[in-house]
Amino acid sequence: MNNFWEKNKETLIIFGILLFQFILRIVIYFNTSLFYFHDYKSYLSAVDLIEETGNIPLIRGNFLFLNSYIGYFFKYILGSIHYYFIFNSFLAVAASYIVAETANIIFNDKKVFVVSLALHSVYTEFLCWSSIFYTPVLGIFLLSLVFYSTVRLIKSDKLSADLIFGFFIILLVNFSFYIKSEMKYLYLLFIIFGLINYKYKNILMKFLLLGILLNLSSSAFRSSVLYPKLKGNVPVNDFVFFGHTLYGGDGGDGSFIYEENEKKYYRELDKYCLDNNIPDSLKYSHIVRNKFQSSEIKKFIKNHPFQWLKLQGYKFFRFFGIVPEGDSAKILITGLFYNNIYGTAVFLVFPFSIMILLILFLSDFRNILKIFNNPFYILIFFLSGYYIMGSVFYGQYQERYRMPLMVCFLIPYLGFLLSSVKSEKGFMKKKILNILIILVFIGIWSSQLYHVVVKNRVRYMKTIEETHHKTDKEN
Repeated sequence: MNNFWEKNKETLIIFGILLFQFILRIVIYFNTSLFYFHDYKSYLSAVDLIEETGNIPLIRGNFLFLNSYIGYFFKYILGSIHYYFIFNSFLAVAASYIVAETANIIFNDKKVFVVSLALHSVYTEFLCWSSIFYTPVLGIFLLSLVFYSTVRLIKSDKLSADLIFGFFIILLVNFSFYIKSEMKYLYLLFIIFGLINYKYKNILMKFLLLGILLNLSSSAFRSSVLYPKLKGNVPVNDFVFFGHTLYGGDGGDGSFIYEENEKKYYRELDKYCLDNNIPDSLKYSHIVRNKFQSSEIKKFIKNHPFQWLKLQGYKFFRFFGIVPEGDSAKILITGLFYNNIYGTAVFLVFPFSIMILLILFLSDFRNILKIFNNPFYILIFFLSGYYIMGSVFYGQYQERYRMPLMVCFLIPYLGFLLSSVKSEKGFMKKKILNILIILVFIGIWSSQLYHVVVKNRVRYMKTIEETHHKTDKEN
């Protein structure tokens, strides 16, 4: 028995961590009574609509219904919607393994692999999302494969491997458009990445070619019959609108939240239509709304540039803040932590905040330019920056948007930092800048806590109360 353990210790530890992740996800799912999320009701309702009508458009406005077809397969072909969530849990565990293996390739250290897996096992926001009928878990799984394939492409010195991984990246990115368009500009990142690594001619040529081919293939794919749209399909630019005006909640939220914000919106829309001779019959059309919302963005930036900059900073610190991710909180409040608001908040926020503080403390900000000496570090830096730009500064913020960044890039980076900690003379003196940055974050987090617990308590308590009125999970 001892010999078996010694020979297979590493494999057994890894398997044990992955099994723990999977079981915890299943336990969270089967302990919640919440099933019908208001935010995703269209996707869930579409599962039954597919059964009734035979099919629905894959794309309609801002809605992408691939997830509904996946749900239909599990509910009506295999016999239970529960299988969807079990499959979702499996995808999340697979993504965790792929990211950890990618980190192992980058840092060439098995400790980073194990530590990254362990960190994924306590990143509770992500653990809860297997229980929600939406696409972030599938999106993170696809991103983990893109990340892995990109690293393998950098490392490859064979043409056959280059072709396989390059083709796989193009295939994955194009497939991701069925669930979200977040990888839309990845081709540009690859081109810039190649140019910055001009000293490595093989990387330069590979990524210039990959970026060009990815752009051409994506343009062709999104205008082909493989990406079907309803005739006259016009997506609404709400995502950008709420991220660059003060109409969304307390600023940057994805909906009005408050009645006064909604009243102001329709008052300004009426004025816009009157000034531009737009008839009432067209007032609420997507085309008119998009033009109005674009004009409101331009007006806000032009008339209140400092308020706009303040809004972007506010979104950044909310993104990396201590307000619990809303849907994860709802899952726990109706399940494992039934009606226990503070227990739920601690369970969700504590692991995330500790990870952020560790990253801030252990990172070497004084020598940050050294990352440009290593193509793999540049890749992590670029991809992290890409997802921060897209999740924070491009449009509205939501806490769940930080999950791809955390799972695929920041957690493996933290795994590397923790695996590389060494006791050395003058260690704390070198961390003065880090400590100052941490104090700024703690000060802002304290302000966020005050707003949630005191100033905006009614808003958050109302959300919790509404959660208990949602319909129960189907049998």
